[in-house]
Amino acid sequence: MVYHERFVYPAEAIAREKEIKGWRRGKKIALIESMNPHWYDLAEEWQDVYKPVNRVPAGPREILHGLKGAQDDAVEE
Repeated sequence: MVYHERFVYPAEAIAREKEIKGWRRGKKIALIESMNPHWYDLAEEWQDVYKPVNRVPAGPREILHGLKGAQDDAVEE
């Protein structure tokens, strides 16, 4: 991922995505380079933030999310 924008409401994000999809390639490249001129991978470190937690579920209905800070409940294997 080399470019991103944040939105509060999904409808705004969808409208912006449709707007950008309609642009020509050159305009899209200019948008990327206005924020990220070296085209760094902005998602490169995401695997460190969103790691799954190694934990045994308390019951069959418990859903585990790999949220940062949840390592306190982790069980070592």
